[in-house]
Amino acid sequence: MSEGRIVSLATDGEIAVISVNNPPVNTITAAVRQELSNALDRLVRLAGVKAVVLRCEGSTFFSGADIGEFSGPPREAEYRSLFARFEALPVPVIATMHGTVLGGGLEIALACHYRIAEPRTRFGLPEVTLGIIPGAGGTQRLPRLIGAERALELILGARPVDTKIVLEYGLLDAVIGGDLQAAAVNYARRLLAEGKGPRRTGERTVDPATASPQIVERMTACARTQYPNRMAPLTAIEAVLSSTRMPLDEGLLLEEKLVNGAKATPECRGSVHVFFAERETRKVPGLPPETCSRPVRKAAIIGTGTMGGGIAICCANAGIPVTLLDADAKGLERGLAGIERIYASMVKRGRMTADDKAQRMALIGGSLDYGALADADVVIEAVFESVELKKRIFGQLDKVAKAGAVLATNTSTLDVEKIALATSRPQDVIGMHFFSPANVMPLLEVVRTRHTAPDTIRTVMDLARPLRKTPVLANVCYGFIGNRMMEGYAREAQRMVLEGATRARSTARSSNGAWPWAFSACSTWRASMSESTCTRPTPTAIPSTRRTTRRILPSWKRGAWARRTARATTATRPATASATTIPRRWPSCGSGRARCKFPSASTPMRRSPSAAFTR
Repeated sequence: MSEGRIVSLATDGEIAVISVNNPPVNTITAAVRQELSNALDRLVRLAGVKAVVLRCEGSTFFSGADIGEFSGPPREAEYRSLFARFEALPVPVIATMHGTVLGGGLEIALACHYRIAEPRTRFGLPEVTLGIIPGAGGTQRLPRLIGAERALELILGARPVDTKIVLEYGLLDAVIGGDLQAAAVNYARRLLAEGKGPRRTGERTVDPATASPQIVERMTACARTQYPNRMAPLTAIEAVLSSTRMPLDEGLLLEEKLVNGAKATPECRGSVHVFFAERETRKVPGLPPETCSRPVRKAAIIGTGTMGGGIAICCANAGIPVTLLDADAKGLERGLAGIERIYASMVKRGRMTADDKAQRMALIGGSLDYGALADADVVIEAVFESVELKKRIFGQLDKVAKAGAVLATNTSTLDVEKIALATSRPQDVIGMHFFSPANVMPLLEVVRTRHTAPDTIRTVMDLARPLRKTPVLANVCYGFIGNRMMEGYAREAQRMVLEGATRARSTARSSNGAWPWAFSACSTWRASMSESTCTRPTPTAIPSTRRTTRRILPSWKRGAWARRTARATTATRPATASATTIPRRWPSCGSGRARCKFPSASTPMRRSPSAAFTR
């Protein structure tokens, strides 16, 4: 046996086995590439080798390239050279895969002659979500192997798929079980017994029928719909189509040029920033390193509305038994029926099987009695936004929840500290603010109070992973993070409407519709203003400025256009300085018949019209 620090080379009779061990997920770092190259140097000097098995130790085959290298000089030539050496070997090369095979991990497997995998393996090319394209041969070898249409489905889909799909596509040659190394060696011997030799992907050609104009048009339309205002998916289509008319070497050079161009875009820099930022959110400054999570084997949710049902689905999807509590039988029945409908819809759309649905529904129970929550490790309250109601609920939980249970509130704006002090164990109380629909939206705001214990924080931060959420830690403040950001968006959207812009034009101008919260808030504001005065608390951290409006609306739309299309807007200051009346004549909030239903001229609103939206 010949060994490096990461890569080892051993022989089993006439079969050479190259093993890689680069924990935790076998990323293809510069060190891995160098040691693989060294192993190939040693391999060519071995006599009697008739086949090569490439495998990884640990929980997964290669999980992808080292994303940390994106900020440095281009490395695609290194990948291209290394993968070409595997493909050029004169004996069969078998990639033996397990775990999650992503990006560069799948691309090195494509350079091997045969591909086998353990049944639970997942495969994917997620590069477009980072603003780039597969850059180590994925856009050239994959269409040669499975056709341009299916290659684009995997690249643009960007989500891992299972062995059943890749076996159907022709990307995988066999599914194996048991001892993977032994099974791979036996598979290699079977190939030799059948007289099969190298089968180089790069020597194949792409079936032109898989890249017809109709297919290209459909894929382009899907890319524009799924990734609006982004260029990486369109660049991926260009790269894949080049495989239909270029030999492999030329196609790889074009792929390298396109991927390096994509890396220089703001789209890529922003996406990579988000990638690392999401991982940084799991690190809690000031939390003692020895802090451990409390075990979470069972959960409970108070409230069976849209939010409570969505959180229950998250728990069931994570394999955590969950009990739903409601105040009356009809509400409980309605909530469970809503969960069943969501799962039924997922089965209908092919997102899960009927068996999966049955297994997850079996994890969800209901009760009208607080006593049913006594054995829950985490209890999440998801009821109406009333601090008095929540305090009563937590007072009741304090009596029935077991010692050490995490007591969480799903409030979006209320003071978690006040809720925690309604119990005798504020150290166990924390905010878990899910965003609606909870079973879809990935963000989870974790709100700690001055009393929250370190292990309570660690438990919730770690629980976010099986729930498939990105946790962001916040202190107690008005609106926490998400709603606090929305205040600024909503303020500027409302001001644009007041200056004469229709909602449709405002949406188009605001970063091409990238501010959906702002304009849904505009609709809410239009309805609520007819009923009440503006009396909500004023966050002090959001600055008052008109510059955002001026940046979004060009001068001709702020001035002459607004005067031509909007009704005159005037405000009459009353005798008292504490309030300003709202006039009857205001611009339309939308086009056509959609009109604002504002209060009458006698209805006061606190602060002046401009200050009313400056928080």
